Amino acid sequence: MPSSTRPDPGYHLAHTVSSGPGPTVALPQPEIWPIPITREPGRTARAEATCGTCGMTLEYRLFSTSRTRALRAMWAVLLIVTALCCAVTAYLALAPGPDGRPSGALLFLGLLAAPGIAFLSGRQFFRETGLRGPGRWIGHKGHALHTGTIAKNDT
Repeated sequence: MPSSTRPDPGYHLAHTVSSGPGPTVALPQPEIWPIPITREPGRTARAEATCGTCGMTLEYRLFSTSRTRALRAMWAVLLIVTALCCAVTAYLALAPGPDGRPSGALLFLGLLAAPGIAFLSGRQFFRETGLRGPGRWIGHKGHALHTGTIAKNDT
């Protein structure tokens, strides 16, 4: 089977059913269901996945390889720019001003915003798969996207 028509491994829909004890907090215990989607060369693939736990049907899109690479490049550029902004802001905040005192509060706000944006863009750079749909960022009605190999409930 050519690689362009082979299902992409590791796309799963997780439905949180309970919470189990963890070392410091309760950890969610999901049931995992595969998302039957294949990457199409030069096109965005669309598929519906039905949650085996609650029966809800969710729609997903999987971008082509070239578009996924472009998204990863965008996240990488954003990561580099915000990391540089954070470094420059930190330098300006710590370096004395013309009168010998540290710079003002606006630089302090830059020290708060730039690391947060750098963290989020770096996270997206490393996690970008080109898959879009409900549950991608924070979950959707008890559902979340999982990538990678998860053996639980897979048949």
